[in-house]
Amino acid sequence: AAVTEISPANYQEMLTPNGSRQYIYLYAAMQPYTYTVTYDLNAENDETASLGIDNKTGDPYVSGQMYEIDKTYQFAVASRNGFRFDYWTVNADGSGNRYGAHTNFRNLKVAEGNPDFKVYAHWTPITYAIDYNLSGGRNSNLNPLRFTVQTKEADLRLYNATKTNYVFKGW
Repeated sequence: AAVTEISPANYQEMLTPNGSRQYIYLYAAMQPYTYTVTYDLNAENDETASLGIDNKTGDPYVSGQMYEIDKTYQFAVASRNGFRFDYWTVNADGSGNRYGAHTNFRNLKVAEGNPDFKVYAHWTPITYAIDYNLSGGRNSNLNPLRFTVQTKEADLRLYNATKTNYVFKGW
């Protein structure tokens, strides 16, 4: 942006020919500072993780979007198969300031010279209960009662149910 200085040299140009003063109106051209918010889904290459929809505008949230200082915005919501989104945090390990989905923000503090504010998703695996329909039989006490998407396949091994005078044919 061009800067016009008022100095003794150009001040003379602002006077009328007879030396009387005139009013000079100067208008400041202002542009707000901007910063970006980068969303890291923190999902270890899980392709099901994604940013949601802004409930005010109906538009999808975008990582790296530019925001103006002094305006209010909302943090994105995120989704991931088999997980509950908990919050955004400033550290990948879940520590530090926490921000909920759709929580208002403005004037986020960014590092000097780096106009990027990065947040990381924090997830909790959803626990699914297993309901066994035993048809009057008895379940093995070794069979699991719940699992998450992180449960190893070996831990989901199913053992035979039993029922007097019946042969178990499988699950």
